[in-house]
Parts: sequence; C-alpha cells; structure tokens
Amino acid sequence: GLSNIPPLPSSYWEIFSITPSFQLDLVALSAEYKRLQATYHPDRHVTSSPSEQELAAAHSATVNEAYKSSRPLPQSQTPPQDRGVRPECSNNGHGVSDRYDGF
Repeated sequence: GLSNIPPLPSSYWEIFSITPSFQLDLVALSAEYKRLQATYHPDRHVTSSPSEQELAAAHSATVNEAYKSSRPLPQSQTPPQDRGVRPECSNNGHGVSDRYDGF
C-alpha cells in the first residue's frame, strides 16, 4: 500500500510547519525542506511499488514548488498580490496589507 509515503498538508505553509510571516526563518525553512526531501525524494523509493514511487515523486515535486514559492524574492521581482498588497484589503496606511494571503 501507500502507507510508506506520508501525506502532505494542503497548504504550503503547513508543509513546512511555518507561520505565515514577512520575516521567514530561512535557516529553519531550508532545514525542513531537506528533511522533507529525505522523506519524499524519488531516489529514496526505488524499491517501492510503482504507485508509491509515483506518489513520492508527486510529493517531492510539491515540496520543491512549496520551497520555491516560500523563499522571498526582492520586492522589485515579486508581484504585488504576492507581497500582500491588495486593493480590497485593509492596509496599514502604507499600501501593504497587515495580513498575508499568499497561499
């Protein structure tokens, strides 16, 4: 069965067990990414069944995407909606929302 492959949470924040924040602990994020890849990377499942290999590869890809999406870009490269800037949100008077809805 697929019991050897733990399920992933649906939220990128939950995958890394981090609280949404503008001040991410990048060292902790990197450590959690490495821990998750040690669990899900396809190379760890070469002797698993084909369905487990497929699930592990899908989870590994999701972890990669979550990691890429979680790492901050310079403000000039980040689309406004990904910086928490939303015209419909209340803001702190500086055009930046007090909350982050990125994921």
